[in-house]
Amino acid sequence: MFRPKVLASVLQEANESSTGSSDITSCTLLLNREGALLAAAPPPSYAANLSNPAQQPRVIAAIVSTVWALASQNVAALDSDPLQTMILDCAKARIGITSVANGNLLLCIYCDTGSAMGMLRLKLKALRDHLDEPLSQIAATSVA
Repeated sequence: MFRPKVLASVLQEANESSTGSSDITSCTLLLNREGALLAAAPPPSYAANLSNPAQQPRVIAAIVSTVWALASQNVAALDSDPLQTMILDCAKARIGITSVANGNLLLCIYCDTGSAMGMLRLKLKALRDHLDEPLSQIAATSVA
């Protein structure tokens, strides 16, 4: 049985650093391919950032889905394997994106530039491996 509260706590675990604190601001999102936000684990400082629309999870989800769609089209045009994971290093953030549930959903970790890219990639992979099977079952039943 799918429990949204458990999903939110699993997403929140990805926001914590290896020392157990959330010293690097991080936001973990689960969204569909169209950019609709399904679940989010914003950082503790989220309430203070409500005035900055660029850091709201719904805005991040919309941008991430558009970037993913464009990159997927470019990869498909090259006749290569489908896009699995993408790491973006931006001026004010690092963003890791991967597909889950047989490509039906996107998982995103958005964090400060102070975070290590390797750690971002490892967290993204671990979260994908943990959530892929349960989310695949849900996505398969909702499509059928």
